[in-house]
Amino acid sequence: MSSRILVIDGHPDPAPERFLHALANAYRDGAAAARHEVRCVRVADLNFSLLRSQLQRGKSARVIVTMGMPAFVYRWFYRAHSVRSLRRNILKFVGFGSVRTTLIGGVGAMSKASRSKHLARLRALGAKASTTRDLQRGQGGVPDHESGE
Repeated sequence: MSSRILVIDGHPDPAPERFLHALANAYRDGAAAARHEVRCVRVADLNFSLLRSQLQRGKSARVIVTMGMPAFVYRWFYRAHSVRSLRRNILKFVGFGSVRTTLIGGVGAMSKASRSKHLARLRALGAKASTTRDLQRGQGGVPDHESGE
């Protein structure tokens, strides 16, 4: 069964060399290859009144965060504070029900092989988007314990 997927590329810098843009594209490509209906939004190109006007009642979301520090440090020492805030104060507020998170750390020092692995993983996540297992696991905290270490 095909799902309708909205990919939000949240990097504020429109420069094409940003790794998050490649990750968003990989997820989009994986979802499209699995014949899901995919729409993409790049925050760097957004008029923010668009987000406020579109309530997403009952939809699910996946947040992909890249960072220079190891993801486990962000998750355990900093308690994933900004992801938790995004989930609670924005995504849940506008109606998203299930919110899953993928943290990818060490991006600045990441090898090409590791980048390729993450791109493949995001393509696979896009391809299996909106499965029952994803929706069931997406409740509370920072439910995915995926990282880039």
